[in-house]
Amino acid sequence: MRKSLQNPFWKIRGINFMLKPVAMKKVRMVGLLADLPAALSLWRRLGAIQLEATPFESLGISKGTPLEAYDAISEQLVKIRAIKNALIPVPITPEPLNARPVELAKKIDISEELVQIASERDKMKKRIEPLTSRKNEISRLIELNVDFAMLPKSLAFHIYSIEKSKILQIREKFAKHFRHSQWLEAADPQNKKNLLALVAVPRDETCAKVFEGCEQLKVPKICATARQAVLKMDAEIADINETQRKLNFRLNELSEKYYPQCARLEEALALDAKLARTASKFANSGKCFYAQGWIKADDFARFERTSRKFLNDNIDIRCIPEHLHNNIGCPTVLSNPKPARPFQFLVEFLSIPRPDEIDPSFFLLFTIPIVYALIVGDAGYAVVTLILAYLINKKVQKGGMMDNFTRIWMLGALPTFIFGILFDEYFGYSHAQILGEKLYTPLIHRVGDVQGLLLLTILVGWFNILFGFLLGIINEWKHSKKHAFAKLSWILVQIGGTGLVATFLLGATGMEVGLPSIIIFAIGAAGLLVFEGVMGLVEIPGLASNIMSYVRIAAVGIAGVILAEAINSLLAPDPASLATLEGMVIFILISIAYAIAHAVNAFVAMFESFIHGSRLSVIEFFGKFYKGGGTSFSPLTLRRKYTLEPNVQPNMD
Repeated sequence: MRKSLQNPFWKIRGINFMLKPVAMKKVRMVGLLADLPAALSLWRRLGAIQLEATPFESLGISKGTPLEAYDAISEQLVKIRAIKNALIPVPITPEPLNARPVELAKKIDISEELVQIASERDKMKKRIEPLTSRKNEISRLIELNVDFAMLPKSLAFHIYSIEKSKILQIREKFAKHFRHSQWLEAADPQNKKNLLALVAVPRDETCAKVFEGCEQLKVPKICATARQAVLKMDAEIADINETQRKLNFRLNELSEKYYPQCARLEEALALDAKLARTASKFANSGKCFYAQGWIKADDFARFERTSRKFLNDNIDIRCIPEHLHNNIGCPTVLSNPKPARPFQFLVEFLSIPRPDEIDPSFFLLFTIPIVYALIVGDAGYAVVTLILAYLINKKVQKGGMMDNFTRIWMLGALPTFIFGILFDEYFGYSHAQILGEKLYTPLIHRVGDVQGLLLLTILVGWFNILFGFLLGIINEWKHSKKHAFAKLSWILVQIGGTGLVATFLLGATGMEVGLPSIIIFAIGAAGLLVFEGVMGLVEIPGLASNIMSYVRIAAVGIAGVILAEAINSLLAPDPASLATLEGMVIFILISIAYAIAHAVNAFVAMFESFIHGSRLSVIEFFGKFYKGGGTSFSPLTLRRKYTLEPNVQPNMD
């Protein structure tokens, strides 16, 4: 067992997988300060080492500072970002840069022109918005052939929009109240059912009561007719639009030419700025730099060899012994066979394992699909879910959450098909109902033998929990024998407790099982008292609850079976209806509804089964051995989108 723990590689039928995360080494590098830019550039291209802050106080030397070029890089990066944000985005083709990013950035000097364009566009926008609003107001008065500059100031003028059906009544009322007044009518362009009335009354009188319920419009302050004012504003708007068109045309010209360049330079300068800042993590003595970080154990020899060769042996790279760092701050790298990669994604999504504990990804390859299969449990639905998962997978982004979830569904289709045969379920029918004769006896009929199904799900939970405790022993053995023995005590409690329930509660076994179970349970309980204290004894009932949680598999599975059978009884098409044309149409429609109902039921089962399988694995199974809380390995690396590396990258050969 000790040897197995030291070597995390296990082999099963020629397939290598890792029981634990990839072995890591902490390394320290000492080199000439003059070589630091070249060293950082090399390590970034190699993408093999995660650099971390060097404790300069303990070394009695100074804290590192960014590379000398950092200020120049930052200045150009700020400038290029400002220019890029002022331009209109256009498609970008990745290309290599033919010179240093800083030098290329200095050659782009369009900031002043862009500021001027932005200022002019803003001015035009501020002019055209109120002008357009005013034009819309005055356009409504265009049928009033009145020069508003000629209106006598001794009278008060008002404009109302009046319904045609009320115009005579209001005009008579107006004439009755105001004998010395004026009234002018015109069409209302905005409302064909209304007329506009321009009325004049003495300044010391009001006509609001006469026109009560009518819409009142503003009398415009213009020195012309409404039509003339609108024509003048149209000309002004056209002039503004032409100016805007020229500004936009010039901005588009600049964007076509400079946006791709700026995007590439922004990316390159951001990478260089990050690299220059990385130097501040190191320590230096004036002539030498001191750096440290984490690297995969398998990559160390090649990393050292490549670094020495590139820097002409002017660097010393050594591993820091484990007892000096105790893996504090060590990142985690998971490595699993391809079928287990979706489950690795799930583990990383929930909580990354610590570098010294078991990676549960490979075990989820079995636990989640089995629970998934027990819940769906229909051979026909297995095929449907496989097809649905495949179709969804083709539409989603590769490497994303749904991509991994659909792969889990596809992996779960195989055990689902097997359990569907064992349960004798084919879209809610038995094989005898489909073929007309019975070829085999099902293991369990999930609706007819609920007791057997409950027993099966409890057994699945029992072995799942037991396996979790076994992994817990392996996890803890190297770190704490006390915790490992506590896990062993839980196994004894589980085995002994099961025997006690079977003998004294269910009466399924005799005293030949009951007496040994009492002894095993007592030893386990004593172990819990010693290794976990009184709280360990208090948590014993919780173990039974953990196992019984797996009963939900039966409950959800039975609900799916009942729904499938209900679909068959209510929507199954009758072949006898094919005798007539009308019957054929009905048969086709019912067949479509029948297929959709089963597809929806299968689709719902996919999500339910995955959710419950994941929940049982994460809460019940993981709780017995898994801690998590690790950090991802984040090596210094190049992630390019818009630029290409002009030279061949060095490799660790």
